[in-house]
Amino acid sequence: MESHRQRQTSITRLPHGDRRPRDARDEALLEIIRMAPAEQPGDQEHDDMEAAEAHGLRVGLWEAACIARRGLAEGQGAGDAAGAESYADLTGSERENLRALNRVLAEVERRFHPAAVETTRRLQARKRDRTDCLSDFEVFLTIDLYPADGDPSWSEDSDNQIGSVVERLTDVKALPEFGFGALGTNHAVPGLFPGERHCWLFHSACCHSGLGWGDLLRVGLVWADFSTIEQTVMPVARP
Repeated sequence: MESHRQRQTSITRLPHGDRRPRDARDEALLEIIRMAPAEQPGDQEHDDMEAAEAHGLRVGLWEAACIARRGLAEGQGAGDAAGAESYADLTGSERENLRALNRVLAEVERRFHPAAVETTRRLQARKRDRTDCLSDFEVFLTIDLYPADGDPSWSEDSDNQIGSVVERLTDVKALPEFGFGALGTNHAVPGLFPGERHCWLFHSACCHSGLGWGDLLRVGLVWADFSTIEQTVMPVARP
């Protein structure tokens, strides 16, 4: 099960002896893999915007390669595995509906990023205070996605939740160059979504949540839950 404390993109390798014929989608996926860095880029801070954008591009290419490898390993084309060509095949109306979801998620980031920064600063100060019982803390933003009114799959016997995106914000930066709160950065994976601009939460929803385009197109309500966990460790004195 994926941990909230650390989420790392995994790579699925091609099975040995895979000799199925390559098609145009396979070739497109292989080209993405060739363009990507050999190792996963780590978290870095940069002094200038050009270096930050270059690092964001490397991260995006790495994630695109992970998705491409999974698509090849599963014997699927880019559209089936990652939404590359299938995204391009969506109608103009469908793509506009996804852009509307992206705008809502960007607004969620805009509203909760300052709250996350202030909360972490306050809790870090308490953690440094030796008179305070706080030993550690966690900060999370959970985005629950629900269908629009009139959705044909709606059931009175279900919570009807389509899916969730969970962001750990314990280490959130006040002025991020990439990731949650970096609204000036385009998080659309290079090569997969040409011409689109994605906020971080939309990127998480379409690339890290396991939801497909059909799921995201059903979303009519976004429920944001900002939460903190305060942890205290107290030893037991033995007589």
